[in-house]
Amino acid sequence: MSGLDSAQVRLVGDVLLAEVVAALAAERPVFHSEADFQHHLAWTVRGFDPSLRVRLEVRPVPELGLQLDLLLIQPSSGERVAVELKYATRALSVDVGGEAFYLRSHDAQDIRRHDFIKDLVRLETLVDRGVVDRGWALFLTNDHGFWQTSARVTVDAAFRLHDGQVLRSSLAWGDEAGEGTRRGRDKPLELTGAYPLRWTEFSAVAPGAAGTFRLLAVPVGGSASLAEACPTDSAQPLAEATPLPPAERVIAPRADDRDAARLQGMIDELRRLRNGCEPKDKTNPLYHRYSLAVSALKWVAANHDKN
Repeated sequence: MSGLDSAQVRLVGDVLLAEVVAALAAERPVFHSEADFQHHLAWTVRGFDPSLRVRLEVRPVPELGLQLDLLLIQPSSGERVAVELKYATRALSVDVGGEAFYLRSHDAQDIRRHDFIKDLVRLETLVDRGVVDRGWALFLTNDHGFWQTSARVTVDAAFRLHDGQVLRSSLAWGDEAGEGTRRGRDKPLELTGAYPLRWTEFSAVAPGAAGTFRLLAVPVGGSASLAEACPTDSAQPLAEATPLPPAERVIAPRADDRDAARLQGMIDELRRLRNGCEPKDKTNPLYHRYSLAVSALKWVAANHDKN
């Protein structure tokens, strides 16, 4: 756990994300399904703070039609954190601690990439509306096709989640995407923030590529990411894991990507402060000034990207 012990990346309240992930990986290095992952994550988080209110499959704003995988509420502070999960696997049969796991291959990587980014859009909406204070999008997989780069030109190029990628702005399918791929997913995904992607080793449960699991944890609303707490040159696995081949080594984000992330962090913090204002409209001078500051920083971030 060297390199993660002092990481001050909060999941909710005083509960640290790195500690939750380490405990989760130690007890459950592999899951039967996404629901299994969701349930045990909720169970583990509650173990770190029994006062937390943990809710699964919540619809916080019915008129938006949004359903959250997890809603974490800290009663003493009132902090509300939304968590969205994805669990995609390659075929793997393995015995862990006397328990048999038979994982099937999840096809349609392009759709799974799209839907993960859609989770980010959903979390941005909830943060912007003040429904939650912060959010986390988590993606756990043993399929290296998600974290590795590819030289192939694909219809989901805009949705690629490889290590070192930065998600921002408007993302849409390539022109060659078929009707079946676009069905129900035809609208471009509009992100207001910039999200550098860093995958972290989660566990190694069997020899071979499919035996290694990696986790992508993307914060929405002002938290540092799990990967930022574990620099590339000193990173250690979150659970016992075999070293990955050289082609799968982590790629550090570029300086301009870090600048974009800092700007986004400033925007998220201003939004958090604005959400504490009452009433939330232009009749409140403080709320209005916060809104102007957010707009100004968003302009700076957009022009920073262009330059």
